[in-house]
Amino acid sequence: MILDNLLNQALTVIPSQSGTLFKFDSRVINRVGQYITTFATGIPVNGSFQAIPREILEEMGLDTKSVHYMLYTSDDVSGLFRGGRGDQIEYEGFRLQAKKEGGWKPVDGWSGIMLVEVPNDG
Repeated sequence: MILDNLLNQALTVIPSQSGTLFKFDSRVINRVGQYITTFATGIPVNGSFQAIPREILEEMGLDTKSVHYMLYTSDDVSGLFRGGRGDQIEYEGFRLQAKKEGGWKPVDGWSGIMLVEVPNDG
């Protein structure tokens, strides 16, 4: 049982930010053999969106040309998983893919999720 959610307490003192969460729905193969990912209708997501500094991205060996955020939230956001793409979030005009999540939700009631910009193919 979660007795105290420090993130929710902190967000009563510091401002939170809002985005739109698109939960992963399915991944199917179309007629030409390409995987097509579908997402549910967008719903609000609240928390603390924090840009990841370029130096940290370089240290981690990540693409510094893409936008990266950490999202700290009590909302249910899923990162990449086997057989699926994970959820996506729209924030500040960017479409972001949830990549990796901290495993604190069962204990602390919130998670830290790494988000990376989804390339615009058109």
